[in-house]
Amino acid sequence: MGVPDESPHGVRIPRLELIGITRRYPGVLANDGVDLRIAPGEIRGLLGENGSGKSTLMRCIYGVEQPDAGEILWNGRQIRPMSPRVARALGMAMVFQHFSLIEPLSVMDNVRLYLDGIDGFDRPPAVMRESFLSLAESLDLPVDPLARVDDLSPGERQRVEVLRCLLLKPDLLILDEPTAALTPGEVAQFFKVLRTIADGGCSILFISHKLPEVRALCDQVTVLRRGKVTGHGIASVMSESELAVLLVGEETPVLPPARTPVGSGVLLDLDQLTGATNALDGLQMQPVSLQVRSGEIVGIAGISGNGQEHLNNLISGESAARTGRLSVAGRDMTRYGPARRYAAGLQIVPAERTHQGAIPAMSLADNLLLTNVHRYASRGLTLDREQLARDVREIIDSFDVRTPHQHASAGALSGGNLQKFLLGRALLDQPRVLICNHPTWGVDLRAAHAIHRRILEARSQGAAILLITEDLDELYLLADRIGALYSGRISPLRPTRELPLQELGLWMTGGGEMAGKAVA
Repeated sequence: MGVPDESPHGVRIPRLELIGITRRYPGVLANDGVDLRIAPGEIRGLLGENGSGKSTLMRCIYGVEQPDAGEILWNGRQIRPMSPRVARALGMAMVFQHFSLIEPLSVMDNVRLYLDGIDGFDRPPAVMRESFLSLAESLDLPVDPLARVDDLSPGERQRVEVLRCLLLKPDLLILDEPTAALTPGEVAQFFKVLRTIADGGCSILFISHKLPEVRALCDQVTVLRRGKVTGHGIASVMSESELAVLLVGEETPVLPPARTPVGSGVLLDLDQLTGATNALDGLQMQPVSLQVRSGEIVGIAGISGNGQEHLNNLISGESAARTGRLSVAGRDMTRYGPARRYAAGLQIVPAERTHQGAIPAMSLADNLLLTNVHRYASRGLTLDREQLARDVREIIDSFDVRTPHQHASAGALSGGNLQKFLLGRALLDQPRVLICNHPTWGVDLRAAHAIHRRILEARSQGAAILLITEDLDELYLLADRIGALYSGRISPLRPTRELPLQELGLWMTGGGEMAGKAVA
């Protein structure tokens, strides 16, 4: 596929060129005038934190979404709004961040569906299977073509995603966080495959947030931050610290005044705690040891997918501990589930408010019961509904929750108001331990300030607070000590005032102290 790599005047033409690509959503500027060029046979790394605009940009290139402004040139010619099918016909292929395979179907059924309608791929099933097996063997990526996808490991599913793209013999392969579900051994083999493909002339866009991988694999690197390109360079030449500055910025965060925790007692104690490997992403949390004291906020930074959800579920009791110990206010709660941990003084503000935090179709009162049933249960099976109604009203009033009426469903609230309600629910009983996951995600500035104020008030009243967030400004504003999660491993905790922003950025992307120590 494709056209000659040089113009009639002998000037080398980029395989793909983006000029001023802009993509807006309501209230969000996802891509802001992005320029990027990739040559034939080049592996270009696209580095950035979650929310920096990487995936949006790739969806614009591949035709899943249309940019609001800018131009996309393919082999020197502007291409108009298109679809993924047209992109494949041009010579593009993309492996998305989340698997797009249909699990109940076989590997070959998924391959045929992917290639349906592409010229030259209306082949008999036996011929298609032979082509697939031949390609898999040549790249040393063995997969059983007759296996059902839901019987495959994460690494095998990734092979299927890549192989069905390569059957197209694409001129451009887009890979969105392709190593997230791979073991270190699988990553090394995968990189060999990518080098082989690039040596054959295929251009590769490799989207990642992992500094070591980008520097090891890519020829060039482009860094995005908050939708804008902050720099380009030769991946192997740029230092980790230079990339970290482009990734998180040079701004010095505003630090809170130095302070002493209200109490000295340890209220949350994780001692070498681990859980089972997650079946979907293959991530195994390494043993976690950390302590949070009364009147202290410990912040955990990290880019999504590095173990935040695992850590949350281990602490909440939604996932069983495999080894280690967890204590809440001095009580060993390792073998107990969520209900007993809530009753012991643990409360959680979850990351996903409409799936993990609340049931949208249920009333606010019933959602309050989900984590506080011990507060309203009397003898037998009766509930104190009057007290429950008073508490709903108290949360609405004191947290300024804008709701049509007290008996509204959770789904009737805006995202910011539901978030305030969930925080009010968590703080209702003045918990000993509070876990806040991305507490201001998707809320407006006024709501964010109100949530921050309430978190600080809980700290002043002696709560031990674990703050898990990707918002570095929020971490430096609230936390007394900060650590980072990378590929299932947690860093040591450092006092906030002693941890430079750039060093934290390195930790979050596998550089600095975390280099070579994380296990997927």
